[in-house]
Amino acid sequence: MAAAGWSTLSDPLSAEIVLRSPDFRHSLQFDPQSVASAWWQLRAEPADDGPGWYAEFGELVPAEVVTGFTDALAASPPPPQDPWLPLTSAGWHRDSERTARSPDSMCHIELRQLSGSPDRLSWPVDTREPGHGEFAGRASGTPTSTNSPPLT
Repeated sequence: MAAAGWSTLSDPLSAEIVLRSPDFRHSLQFDPQSVASAWWQLRAEPADDGPGWYAEFGELVPAEVVTGFTDALAASPPPPQDPWLPLTSAGWHRDSERTARSPDSMCHIELRQLSGSPDRLSWPVDTREPGHGEFAGRASGTPTSTNSPPLT
């Protein structure tokens, strides 16, 4: 991330790492001592081109996944009109209007409307090992959300 221009804001002797993107819109925090299940927290401040948002990654998420996510922010292509298009183009199966699963059935994503706020959506992603039953359902913790149009 340093090669992409992200700067360190945290104390180098601390277990917690805080980085800021070159445009100052995004921040990434790594806290392995967090009492929550999310060791990685990525936040985007609201801007003229979009609302603020955040994403959380648990302790078992490889750093390469987080790096891929932040690299995609640097490229920042315009969002597709259909948010499901990247998944279906990659061979994911739409199980319903609001859910999809990966081709190997190890990953499941669901579009949820947050209670009390019709314009805030959540995209929880659950993973599991092959052959270990069904997905557990709603994940614990705070969902990732954006200010998106209400579900119809």
